Amino acid sequence: MGANKGDIFKTFSIGGDFDEAASDLPLSDSGKRRFNPVSLFEGPLMTNKNGYAKVDFTMPEYVGAVRVMAVSAMDNAYSHAEKSVPVTKDLMIITSLPRVLGPAEKLSVPVTIFAMKENLGSVDVILETSGPLQLTSAQQQRLSFDEAGEKDLFFEVAVDSAVGDAQIIIKAKAKNSESRHETNLVVRPSSPRIFASESQDFAPGSTTSFAVPEIGIKGSNRAQLSVSRRPQMNISKRLRWLIRYPYGCIEQTTSAVFPQLYLSEFLTDSRYKDADKGRIDRNINAAIDRLRYFQMSNGGFSYWPGGSSASEWSSLYAGHFLVEAKQRGYHVPDNMFSSWLSFQKSTRTRRTNRNNTPYHDTYLESIYRLYVLALANEPQVGEMNLVKERGLSKLSNASKWMLAATYALAGVEKTATSIMSEAKLTVDDYFEFGSSYGSSERDKALIMQCLLKLKKWPEANQLSKEIAEYLSSNNWYSTQTLAWMLTTMGKYFDALEEENEGEPLLAGEIRLPDGENIPFETDGIAFETELDAIFGQQVEITLDERTTSKRAFVTLDYSGVPLTGPQDSVSNKLKIDMEWLDEDGTRFNPASVRQGKTFWLHLQVQKVNYGQSMDEVALVQILPSGWEIENTRLSNENRPDWMKKYNVGMEEYLDLRDDRAMWFFDLNRWNRQLDFILKINAVTPGEFTLPATKAEAMYNRDYRAVVPGMRVVVEKR
Repeated sequence: MGANKGDIFKTFSIGGDFDEAASDLPLSDSGKRRFNPVSLFEGPLMTNKNGYAKVDFTMPEYVGAVRVMAVSAMDNAYSHAEKSVPVTKDLMIITSLPRVLGPAEKLSVPVTIFAMKENLGSVDVILETSGPLQLTSAQQQRLSFDEAGEKDLFFEVAVDSAVGDAQIIIKAKAKNSESRHETNLVVRPSSPRIFASESQDFAPGSTTSFAVPEIGIKGSNRAQLSVSRRPQMNISKRLRWLIRYPYGCIEQTTSAVFPQLYLSEFLTDSRYKDADKGRIDRNINAAIDRLRYFQMSNGGFSYWPGGSSASEWSSLYAGHFLVEAKQRGYHVPDNMFSSWLSFQKSTRTRRTNRNNTPYHDTYLESIYRLYVLALANEPQVGEMNLVKERGLSKLSNASKWMLAATYALAGVEKTATSIMSEAKLTVDDYFEFGSSYGSSERDKALIMQCLLKLKKWPEANQLSKEIAEYLSSNNWYSTQTLAWMLTTMGKYFDALEEENEGEPLLAGEIRLPDGENIPFETDGIAFETELDAIFGQQVEITLDERTTSKRAFVTLDYSGVPLTGPQDSVSNKLKIDMEWLDEDGTRFNPASVRQGKTFWLHLQVQKVNYGQSMDEVALVQILPSGWEIENTRLSNENRPDWMKKYNVGMEEYLDLRDDRAMWFFDLNRWNRQLDFILKINAVTPGEFTLPATKAEAMYNRDYRAVVPGMRVVVEKR
């Protein structure tokens, strides 16, 4: 390519028409499998005096055409050129596979072999697998090509009852040419994870043991052992559940990471302390970076990425996290923080309208805003006085303690003391679906954080026992409640370490089944270690005489994903109606469909209790691996006429992924029931699992519905 003498920047952009060739890459917006565009870049290069330069690229596995583009510059002059170049060789492979698979599924792997010249002769096609996949047909098949053209064949593959990374490699070999195609897959669970724990206490000089249960399919099992100076509160298990919570709103994004600012001692294995601390740091930094997707131009944060209105409590909550992360040395981008701060300072104090709960305190959100601003060294004393003058008698105890802590942070100690004299440690029994996502347990944790700021140790000790009991129980708590309790206990432990230097020594060893001993000696709160590959075997723990604590507490936390999901229908204050429809709206049974069939899923979610609003409801449908979602939002496809009777499009947020759809919405007196639709294509032949359909109020587990899953077959056309 000729050009003026100067620098040339040259790229190859790979796309083309052979979208089905890249099944190991994400789905397109239309739901079709596509080759993810790849750019190969080189430069700047200096041309010779005639304006020529040469560059070589190593092509990735690809069939189709590439666009070659060059941009040149010399002094203040620029030019560009481009050309389409076919990518071809004598023998080529195309296959189409799902990106994810489920345990115990079976699939037919379609392979198309292209002979691009005459008389290629015999071609041996070989399929190899790795990971939890097994080939159930012949590994090698032979084709013969007398002329240029294409031929199809199938291999049969079964998925183990396991999860993990997998790979399918297809090789084609002729006498003088060969080709290779690799597809990376993930075998993901089709069922929710189950958590459990066992605890014992023992004295120095004694030994105890646990059998490590295997409660899930291979590759899904996790186990962790902790030895603590204090009664176990399920902190590690609770936090790991929080981190794995499947939805991605701003409240849950913040809740998953806020406790990690203060609970590193419960999350680190002393053998790998630096590495584990680095992992926590990466989690916190990643959360700070993710919050950018929620921030709006006015500095507030929306509830879902790209939202058009600020979520008031969540904006405060995320900002609270940013304030404390910044104080603990993490990098918070200045423009992000200052924009949020300006938004909060410009927000006027007002009463929060909570029409979905009988809870009487309507000032908590305003006081929380003033508290967070005071933490950020931006106290708003005038507004604080305005809230106080409206009448302390109207405030809940949680609001009183938070207002007192806000005055203390602002340096107005006399007013803080006056408010504290009227505050108690009791809270009303309540929960909220939305608004501040509050509960009585959350408010006790909130009060305790304020007590720590005010150095009210007897009261803080009293509440710490209550919160420890909550965490030690098997009760379900919302992400908001759990995050506040965990963060508060982390702050409490930090404060205890500062107040009481020289904590007792905890020492001993853990003996694994293979004879390996893991010694531990720490003056921290606990020692914790992951247990790998010893499921179904015994582990022993010895507390030696060097331990100066009178007693220690050992806890085994374990979890796993069962092979099958829920087998029974559930309808607790929520109801799901499901139907499968042909393109003309006729009902049919999806247990067996032919490859290439297009059909619809119609789900209707209804609240059973018409008298109460229900905010922040999630509906989740995971698809069988052989089916694909067709995203009608991006194709601007008109809905069929028979669908006009449905109340669709009312969700607040829709999250479409490779293998699932998640709708998030409210149910109130105007929308007592909502309809949800999904257009589906049957793509890959085989036997697959349709996981259970689930709807739940994200902040109250008493409101949920489940429709069991089933086995489905996609027949070859």
